[in-house]
Amino acid sequence: MTFQRFFFLNLLFFIVLLISCNSDTYNNSPYYELKFDRDTLYFDTVFQSLGSATRAFKIYNRSEGIIVLDEIYLAKNSQSKFRFNIDGASGPIAKNISIRPGDSIWCFVDVKIDPQNESLIVEDHIVFSFNTKQQRFTLRAFGQNAYYHYGEIISSSVSWQNDKPHVIIDKHFGNSIVPGIYVKSGATLTILPGCKLFFSNNAGILVGGTLKVLGDKNQKVEMGGLRLEQKYQNLAGQWLGLLYLRNTKDNVIKYTTIDESVFGVWLGFQDKTDFNAMNDATRAEIQILNSTIKNSYYWAIRSLNNKIVAENSQFFTSTDYLVQLVLGGSYEFTNCTFYNSQSSENKGVLWLSNRIFDNSSKKFYSNGLQSAQFSNCIFYGNASEQLDLDFDSTVLGSKNYIFNNCLYGSRSNFTNSFFKDCILNENPLFVSTAIDKENFDLNINSPCINNGIFNNLNEDLLGRPRNVGGALDIGAFEKQ
Repeated sequence: MTFQRFFFLNLLFFIVLLISCNSDTYNNSPYYELKFDRDTLYFDTVFQSLGSATRAFKIYNRSEGIIVLDEIYLAKNSQSKFRFNIDGASGPIAKNISIRPGDSIWCFVDVKIDPQNESLIVEDHIVFSFNTKQQRFTLRAFGQNAYYHYGEIISSSVSWQNDKPHVIIDKHFGNSIVPGIYVKSGATLTILPGCKLFFSNNAGILVGGTLKVLGDKNQKVEMGGLRLEQKYQNLAGQWLGLLYLRNTKDNVIKYTTIDESVFGVWLGFQDKTDFNAMNDATRAEIQILNSTIKNSYYWAIRSLNNKIVAENSQFFTSTDYLVQLVLGGSYEFTNCTFYNSQSSENKGVLWLSNRIFDNSSKKFYSNGLQSAQFSNCIFYGNASEQLDLDFDSTVLGSKNYIFNNCLYGSRSNFTNSFFKDCILNENPLFVSTAIDKENFDLNINSPCINNGIFNNLNEDLLGRPRNVGGALDIGAFEKQ
C-alpha cells in the first residue's frame, strides 16, 4: 500500500468518526421519564427564626438520546418559598436545559422560611416539561418549630410532650417505607394530654408494641391531616390512621379525636393478609374511652377478631360500614353513638360477623364470636338497615351478642330475642346532623333521655356527670 493510499484511508476514517460524533440523537419519546436520586427533597432544618437552607438532588438521563428540558419551573411560581439553580440557570423558571445520554446534572434548591407565618410543612414541586409531557419533583420543608417525626422507628419506650405540635411524615428506604411512626414489639409510645399530631398523606402510626394515647377532659389529644387550610377541614383520607398489628396489647385511646384519616383505627392489620393467622391467640386489644373517630374515608374502626372495650365514644362519617367487627372477637361498647349519612351502597353503621369473604381465594373464613355486648348505644344514619348482622351458624358461638337499651334504625323492622328493651326506628333527635357541623348531644325531646340501663359510668364523653334525672341516657352524651 502506498503512503498516499494509507493517508487517504485514515483521513476518510477520521472524517467518518468526526461526523458520527457530531450526529447527536435526541430522545423525543413522551413515555420516557427522568430519574432522580430521591423522590422528595427534604429540608429538615427546624426553623425557629427567619432563615434559609440549601439542598441538592441529581437528575439522570438513562436513555441513549439527548433529553431537552424545554421548561423547568416551580408549580407555585412567584408564590413559592423555594428557588432553584439547574445547570447554571436560576429559577423560578429555566428553559432549554439538555442532558446528554447516560449523563446527569445537579439541581440546587434553597428555601426561605419565616416560622411565624408559615404552615407546619412548606411544599412545592419543580415541574420538568419535555417531550410533550410533564414530570414533577417534590420539595418539602419544615415551616414551624415543632417535633418532626420523619419515618421514625420506636424501639424503646418514649413519651411525647405537648409543648410543640408533632408532625409525622412517611419516609422511603429504597423499596421499603416507614409510614410515619412504627412502634416496634416490646416498645410503648405514650402520647400525653394536650398533644396535637399532624400527619402527611402517607403517614400514620403502625403499632407492633403498645400505643397509649392519654388525653384528659381538659387537655384532649387531637390527630388530623397536615393541611390546615379551610378547604381541607374535615376532609377524609388525608392520612392513614392508626394501624395495630396482631398481638398488640394494652393499647388505650382516651379523650382523643381522630379526624380526616383513611382507615381510622384498624385492629389486626397485616402487611400481607393471612386470614388463618387471625385467630383468638393473636388478638390485638384496645380500650377506646371518651373519644371521637370521625371523617374516616373507609371506616372508623375495622377489627378482624380482636378485643375492644369502648365507652362514652362517638364514631361518625365514612364511605364503608362505619364500624366493622368481623371474623369473631370480643367486643363491649357502652354508651356509644354511631352515625353516618354518607355511606355508599346503602351500608349501615355496624357490621358484626363471625366470618369474612376473601376475594382472592373466593372462600369464607370463620371464627367463633366470643362476645359482643352493646349497651346504651345509638345506631343511626341514612342506610335502610343500620345493623348488618352476618353469622355462620355452623361455627360454635355464632350468636354470642346482645343489644341492651339501644336505639337503632331498620326499615324492615328487624328485631329478635338478642335485642332487649331497645328503641326501634325512632329519631334520636340530635342537636345537629348537618355535615361538618355534627353535634350528637341530645335534644330535650330525645327518646334516648332516661332510657338507658344502669352501669358504672359516672361521666359522659365530655366528662359531664351521668345519671342526670335519675336514669342514664342512651348514647355518648348525657343531657344536662
